[in-house]
Amino acid sequence: MTRGRPNGQCIYLVLARYTRELIVVLGAKSTTQKQRTSLELVRDINTTTNGSGDTITIKHFPNKDILVVF
Repeated sequence: MTRGRPNGQCIYLVLARYTRELIVVLGAKSTTQKQRTSLELVRDINTTTNGSGDTITIKHFPNKDILVVF
């Protein structure tokens, strides 16, 4: 954090890995959505974003949330 900025503004440093990760909290899912594999999710995300995100991998957490790494 950098102090001494006008209007009491602070600048916080963000680790580079946090700019490449996205945690998705899932709500109610259909049966088809529950059956998709990590490879299918990566393919679908890259197709939907026209490859702009370059999704590398997906990790499923025990609580059913998903970590998407770009």
